[in-house]
Amino acid sequence: MLEAFSYVVRMFSGVLSDKMTSRKAAIAAGFAMGAAAKFGMSAATTTVQLFVTKAMDRLGNGVQVSDTVFQRGKEG
Repeated sequence: MLEAFSYVVRMFSGVLSDKMTSRKAAIAAGFAMGAAAKFGMSAATTTVQLFVTKAMDRLGNGVQVSDTVFQRGKEG
């Protein structure tokens, strides 16, 4: 379920990134969100907290990957 969430986020963040002037900010935000989520997962004490931080990790991954894939496609 969380992987599907990541794919949906990739789709929407790809569209948003097309409208942005700089993709570096989106990629940096994705990395920062993923790092914060991993820290949150280590501090989680309940399954709900773990689920929320895992969703945040997938969200960050979706934002980061969509912009990276888009840039790779533009280079080739």
